[in-house]
Formats: sequence, C-alpha cells, structure tokens
Amino acid sequence: MASATARDARDGSCNWQLVWNEDGSVRLISIGSGYALTATGAKGSHVIHRAYGGDDSQKWIPVLTTGGIELRSKSSGVVLDIKGASSARGAQMQTWSSNDTNAQRFLFVKTGLYRTNTPYILRSTANRTWSLDITGGSKAEGTAVQLHAANGTFAQTFVLVDAGGGYVRFRNANSNKYLALNATTGKVTQTASVGNATKWKISFDESLNALRITSFLGGYSLVGTSARGVTTAASTSADTHEGFVMGLDNSLCVDASTGSIIKNKRVNIVNRGWCWADNVGRLHGKVTINVPYINQYAYGARMGCEGAALYMCLREAGYCKNISYRQFLNAVVYSPNGNPNLGFVGSPWYVTGNIDGVLPGGAIRWVNKYATGHDISRSGAAGLLNALCSGTPVAAWVTPRFKMTRTISVYGTTTPSSWHCVMVVGYDPATQKLQVADPASDKHVYWVSWNTFFTAWNRGQNAVTVS
Repeated sequence: MASATARDARDGSCNWQLVWNEDGSVRLISIGSGYALTATGAKGSHVIHRAYGGDDSQKWIPVLTTGGIELRSKSSGVVLDIKGASSARGAQMQTWSSNDTNAQRFLFVKTGLYRTNTPYILRSTANRTWSLDITGGSKAEGTAVQLHAANGTFAQTFVLVDAGGGYVRFRNANSNKYLALNATTGKVTQTASVGNATKWKISFDESLNALRITSFLGGYSLVGTSARGVTTAASTSADTHEGFVMGLDNSLCVDASTGSIIKNKRVNIVNRGWCWADNVGRLHGKVTINVPYINQYAYGARMGCEGAALYMCLREAGYCKNISYRQFLNAVVYSPNGNPNLGFVGSPWYVTGNIDGVLPGGAIRWVNKYATGHDISRSGAAGLLNALCSGTPVAAWVTPRFKMTRTISVYGTTTPSSWHCVMVVGYDPATQKLQVADPASDKHVYWVSWNTFFTAWNRGQNAVTVS
C-alpha cells in the first residue's frame, strides 16, 4: 500500500476506475496498482491505497457541490482533502472536515485505461511482485511468455500498439515481437507476425478490481499461473490469476514519428515518462528536475546568484553533500586580473562596485574543484533542451527579473549589461514555458514563457552544466 498524493492529471498513476457499490457508495480503484483509495482514520489522517476488502474505509459517498464533487468517507464522515490546499504536485491527500473549499472538490474526468505507443510493465494481481516476461529475455520466434520476478529488464516491458476495433498488440521492448495466442495449446508465445493471434482487448473487471486481457481468438483471458507460465482460459470472475495491473515504464519512450523504442536517460518526468529530444530541441513530454533549492538572500549573499545556481547544479548531480552553500561561496575561485571569464570579480557577499560576478569560463574553474563543469554557451535552444532531456539542469545567465538590458562584451564574452544567474530545471512543450529555480526570487521555482526566457538568455546564451 502507499500514500495517495496529488499528481499531474496526465500522469498514468492518476487513472482511477470508479465502481458503484450496492449501497450507493463508490470505490476508486487505481489502474496502476489495482488498489482502492482508503481512509485511514478521522480528520487529518492520511489517505492510502490498498487491496479492496469491502469495508467502509474504502467506500466514498459522492456529494454534488457547487464547482465539483465532494467525496465523503462512509466510515467516518470526513471528506477527501488536499492538505494545506496545496496546488503542488506531490501534495499529501488526507481526510478533513467539510469546509466548502476547492481543496475538497473533485471532478470525474473520463479517460482511457491505457495509451497506445506507450511502454508498460504488467504485473499479476495474484502475485504483484511478478511481471509478464519473455523467458530468458530471448528474441527468438516462438519463445514462451512467463511470469517472473520484476528485474528491470526490457524483456518485461511491452509497448501497446493499436490493432483496431478496440484491440491492441503487446510489443516487447527487448525482442520487438508481439504476444500471441496458440489457439491449439492455449499457450502464449512471442511472434513477429501481426495476425489475429496477436490481438488483445484490455478491460476493467469489477469482480477482480483489476484489468482483464482477453484474446481476439475465442475471447479467452490471459492467465498468469502459479507455475509462472502464461496461458489463456475461459474467464472466471473469482480467479485473481486473470487480473493484471499496468504501470508506465519511465525508462523508455516511443518516438512518435518512427515508432522506435528509445531508452531514456535519468530524468524526473511529470506527465508520462517521455524524455527525448531531437537535434532541434523538440521534446515529447513535460520535463522537470527536482533540485535542492537555495535562496541567496537567505544567506546574506547579495551577489551570490551564480554561486547558488552552480551549487544547486552540483547538489543535484550528487556533489557537495557535506559542503554548505556558505562554504561553497567562501571557496570561490577569484579572477587574478578582473576578468570574470577566469574567476569571480568582486564579492558574492556584497556590492563592491566591481563586476561582482562570474561568467561561464570562471564558473567552470570554480565547479571543477568539486566535479566537472561543461560550458554549453551559445548552443541555442536545442543545446539547453537536450541537457534538460538527459536529466541535467542548466545554470543560465539571464537578466534580473528577465527585464530588458543592453548587450555588452566583457573580455570578449557577450552578456547582458546587468546579468543574473538562474537554474533551468524544466520545460513544458504544451505551454511553451521553461521552469527556473531563481536564487533571488520569493517564488523560488517558477515557470516563465519561452519568449520571456529566451529574450533574456539570447543576449549571450551563456550556460553551464555539471557532471
């Protein structure tokens, strides 16, 4: 079981099946786990999801209110609530007294059980630690399909391909072959063919509180037996071996134009796990990277924006765990001659009347005391977005509050006449916005429009990453 949290609405873990109970209440079953939304106690208690047992803590009374639906726990009378009325992804769900606020109003939005051209891992509800698997990770024609303990290999990942008429094919990410039913033996194997034997229908079974996968041939259900083999049989409502749950495999994505399966690099993805950019910076999904935020003013570092951005990059990459931001600033590499391309000029702590800053060349020397810095300046939008795609945040030199300033040359480096350094941590192609961790802002981490960001950044296109 796990706690329930608020997530981006496009995240696959947010898909729930609403099932009406005989007493007029509803149960909400997670498509990704097969577990039911469960109240753990009275006001202020966590909300979790666990196997459905039919008790009142897993039953919710929907109450229509102005602006949405209130879900009232049948066991205690308290309602489902987002703690602190937070709008952030990952906010804790709890139970609370009804207070007529939007934090307690929900809308039921119809969505599908799955998405095609999407990589999934399928687990049996009879044993949730076992996944659908190609025996031995083989790529050979006719290899048997089995259940096997989850092992993180691509032999256990399947891409759903539209087969028409409400049917799909399961294409294995490792072998690129499809699950097929042998109508004579009832066994399931893999094949390169795309006939009727490879067509399957996915539906939700209320008696199993899970997904049922049935073959186009005879309507037989996919069965994960206790012997680990995978066969088919006539549907039986009480047999948990016929139930499956599907979770997104965020380590892979599918190129929308070619259908090829692409291995992702490390990245924290908000909406569905796609993280790949082509050579002109086109992304197939919203990307955000969690970072340990630092506010320069909280430490009294009036001119410490570059240090804060570089320090956050180092911490996100796993460095400087035992070094504080203050210690990092005190160990700054200073310029020997006033050239910010060679080191910091002035002081990160106060205004000296000099430049009081550092540009990428000097920043690299500073970073290299702890890790390896990379100057990706003048790489354009594609270079910046490709760094984000690989899970790498970017320290970017922009302007204070993204305001207009003159463009100047400082020891041969083009830069705004007044610069500010932020950390770029996300991009959303749907809204054309970039997410920045701003060391000098009360907002801390926020989204800015494409035009706002690049109008400021393009005055020098100065940027650094860390590995």
